[in-house]
Amino acid sequence: MFILTFNIGKWEQAKLFMNDSILSRCFPETRSYSKDDLLNFINRYKTVFIKPDLSGQGRGILLVNKETQGGYHILGCSLQGKSVDEHIATIEDLHNFIQPYTKFQRILPYVIQEGIQSTTPSGLSSGIRVHEMDCRRNAWKTFSRQ
Repeated sequence: MFILTFNIGKWEQAKLFMNDSILSRCFPETRSYSKDDLLNFINRYKTVFIKPDLSGQGRGILLVNKETQGGYHILGCSLQGKSVDEHIATIEDLHNFIQPYTKFQRILPYVIQEGIQSTTPSGLSSGIRVHEMDCRRNAWKTFSRQ
């Protein structure tokens, strides 16, 4: 049995996928989080995901939608595993919600990602999670869960 003994963050994974000639064609736009990219993404996409670079099991993932009447709606899970459902008025407040420790010069690493549709045309939830790793023989193995 092979045990992975190091963590690769979401940003490093995204760079691998984006540099692959096949995967890059269907991988959602992803960047290392910055306030400028937050503004850029929120103005271009209906839904944006903000994900902690090194967390797992859905902790800290936020779905952000720009509201038609102004402001932003955030759904997701805090890093502590608590449900998040917030309405925030400004992009500055949204950034401070995501990065609450910037006034102390403590920036947590996140990725920002274009939201993708995760429901079928009939409205049913759809999600497939795929993990790939290079296991000793330089061969790719795929593990998936639906």
